[in-house]
Amino acid sequence: MDDGPVQLHLAGLEEPPGPPLETLSRRVGHTGRNEGLPALTRHGLVTIGSRPPTDTPENYFPWGPGPRGQHLAVETADAPVLRLDVRRELVVAPRSDLVGESLVSANFRQRYDATVLALRRGPELVRHRMDRVNLRVGDTLLVQATPESIERLGANRDFIVAGVVERPDYRREGVPVAVGIVAAVVVLAAPDVLPIVVAALAGALAMVLTGCLRPTGIYDAVQWDVVFLLGGIIPLGIAMQSSGAAALVADALVATAAVVPPIVVLGLFYVVTALLTDVISNDAAVVLMIPVAFRAAADMGAPPISFLFAVTFAASTAFMIPVGYQTDLFVYGPGGYRFLDYVRVGAPLRALFAVVTTVGIAVIWGI
Repeated sequence: MDDGPVQLHLAGLEEPPGPPLETLSRRVGHTGRNEGLPALTRHGLVTIGSRPPTDTPENYFPWGPGPRGQHLAVETADAPVLRLDVRRELVVAPRSDLVGESLVSANFRQRYDATVLALRRGPELVRHRMDRVNLRVGDTLLVQATPESIERLGANRDFIVAGVVERPDYRREGVPVAVGIVAAVVVLAAPDVLPIVVAALAGALAMVLTGCLRPTGIYDAVQWDVVFLLGGIIPLGIAMQSSGAAALVADALVATAAVVPPIVVLGLFYVVTALLTDVISNDAAVVLMIPVAFRAAADMGAPPISFLFAVTFAASTAFMIPVGYQTDLFVYGPGGYRFLDYVRVGAPLRALFAVVTTVGIAVIWGI
């Protein structure tokens, strides 16, 4: 994607009766009170003595309609235009801290050093009081900022940045060593010379000691939200098994075997896990359903591996709603899709996957 705005119009402010633009520019520059203008920032979009152009949705300024809002006119080609370096689209990611916040309450401009030019929610382009709209997962923001700010936004897990994908700057000198360490981990773990956990931890330590990985890079790569989520879900799974809750759920599912074939019970496990992975992470869904699957397999006298595969495969089918998977969410806003578009496509696709996977597991591993 290039740096151009999406469905936006270049507009300018005609000088209204009252204080001249020089006064307005000086006031903004010295006091920071910008009356909600999305482009009046320290980056210098307003210059003394010129008509101050700004990129905005058509007929939109945050103060809404009124005497001042009527001084919007299409900018002429010969007027001076001062732009920031980069424009990018940001999609609000799942579990973003900005969900439920507005641009004002989140202090977006100061917090991220970026200016929001437009907000798109599904097919709708929000034009009025954009700075007061509470953000939702999947909302698309057109922002303008310096390349450094865009880079920081790209590293922030609150957003998914749409734009040109740049080739990572790999440190090629460490590739042979890294490949050798990975191969050693596999060679030691595959024949059970070392437990996989010990081999993997030793490999990670070797990566750091040889300089293939930097400690700061390891810290930044850890998805701490997933770690804390699993930190709560794993004890929940253990508690379900210890308290008998897993057995209760398993018994309820196994009880259906009295009226339906065992392959249908296997399919039910697939469906339940798939529905869970839409609302929680796939890791958490697997951890939660594994104890139930083991108990159900034991009660039915079925191979546990069949139920484990059903749970594992189902946890990777989070495509029925846009928030289930990051790729779905990435195209949700820019593509102008609606929530029901995902249901219409994802529900039949998930049903097809459920049938094919269940039958395949039963044929290959038995039931």
